Amino acid sequence: MSADDLRAHLDAGRLKRDGHVRQNSQNGWTPISRSVFSNLQSVTEGPRPGPFGPDADWHYTHKGNQTGPVPREEIERLVKFGYLDSSAYVWQVGTPDWLPLSQSTFDAAPKTPPLASHLVTNGIVWTLAFLPLIYAVFDAVIIQMRAQRALQGDIGALTSMLANPNDSGVPIFVYWVINIALCFWDQTKVEKAGYPSNSWLLVAILFVPAYLFVRAKAVNDTPYYGFVWLACFALSVLT
Repeated sequence: MSADDLRAHLDAGRLKRDGHVRQNSQNGWTPISRSVFSNLQSVTEGPRPGPFGPDADWHYTHKGNQTGPVPREEIERLVKFGYLDSSAYVWQVGTPDWLPLSQSTFDAAPKTPPLASHLVTNGIVWTLAFLPLIYAVFDAVIIQMRAQRALQGDIGALTSMLANPNDSGVPIFVYWVINIALCFWDQTKVEKAGYPSNSWLLVAILFVPAYLFVRAKAVNDTPYYGFVWLACFALSVLT
């Protein structure tokens, strides 16, 4: 997309005025405030509404959905703007089967590089890092509340404490579910930033700190949050 195209999209209200831009000759993304543009960002333009003319004999897939018929020029435009990539499939009326875009007569747009590590949101993994300590604090508070109720003559609380002296305040499965949910949420955000993470969730289910270190390595980040998790876990055990 040319600079004039970007300005036209901005003027039409199809672009936001924040974010980052990247030129094909550059290796990474540049903040708009430090680029040659003051208020533009790269964008993926979607399909145009039909109906199209009689030359519309092409169909394409996007995120599992089939669309068509559209003219060849429409697919070329979607490829140009990055809406369709090499993972898409196309089919022309009269041909026997669908073809991957990369094996068709269309030139797939160059693969956009993932965001730089400092641009990837880390709020969720930092929550994961401190979660062992947060869980330990909540667990201790609930146990203390039960003990106070027992001392005040609550027969139910006293009976529960005597019958289950090692019972935790917060069930451990709650902690496990929260961990998995946060890992899944973070995984989706990392994928949107351009990093493949298909096997990360399995790592998270088996061992959460492993997920933190694998994730840091994948996005070329320093695994501070992994070390913080280990420290918080050690403190939660000691307390």
